[in-house]
Amino acid sequence: MGWKPLCSNDPLLDALQQVYKAIPLRSPATNVQPLQVIRSDGSQTDRLGSLNDALAGTGTINVPLQTAKNIDALAHSSRKINLSLGLDILGPFLKAFGLSTIGLDTAFDGASEVSFSFTGVERTYVEALALGKAMRGQRLDVENPALMVFADPASPWGFYVIDSILTSPNISVKVETSADASFKLNVPAIQQILGNVKAGVSVSSADGRQLSVTGSVPLTFAFSVFQFYLDDGKVASIDPGAQIDTFGFAAAQDADAPKRVLLTDKPAMLSWDASA
Repeated sequence: MGWKPLCSNDPLLDALQQVYKAIPLRSPATNVQPLQVIRSDGSQTDRLGSLNDALAGTGTINVPLQTAKNIDALAHSSRKINLSLGLDILGPFLKAFGLSTIGLDTAFDGASEVSFSFTGVERTYVEALALGKAMRGQRLDVENPALMVFADPASPWGFYVIDSILTSPNISVKVETSADASFKLNVPAIQQILGNVKAGVSVSSADGRQLSVTGSVPLTFAFSVFQFYLDDGKVASIDPGAQIDTFGFAAAQDADAPKRVLLTDKPAMLSWDASA
């Protein structure tokens, strides 16, 4: 699990990181959801599973999920990037829709720079105070082998919980620069390359230079987290407003209202096994 570097000063990435404290996923997925546990030691980041499964005894929490639709802050296209990087980013999205990507580069012969955008973006999240209230008095099941690392106060691993996800059923890639000004994408040929497109997935182009792929199920393409601080297995506080905006090296304080932290302050996509 590592990071895929991206270009700095990108309007889409800036909106993700600055407005939502979110990091984009290298491979979008449907199974990345709020109230899942993340652990990170600053270099490796893993998704462990449901927060309820991490609690000791019969303890469970029930925090209502909220939804915000048509996220205006993400109504941006990315900056122009070279075609090779663009196809490297596009590939995992297409695979998440169940499409083949073998030979896709031939459909973009003549293009040199592309940009990306999303439509139909929704944010599903938990309210900070509701999560903080629900976690009062809860303890971590540090006897669970997957969680024993958190029993050691000197452990470098931080305990994080996904508080929000950003989803979209669509990704669009636009050819920004090409060798020939009359360049047009051959959509029927692209459909064949992608495997004649599965049911529930559409591939279209309104102007011949922008390819839009839309699925029937929204994919999580970015998420944000809260950091939990532990005291002998008890949840003592949830990132209490530390000044650090990257994965966690701040002293714990007592507070109920969480504050988001970034997985990294560098322009990058998180790469992990989304099936885990």
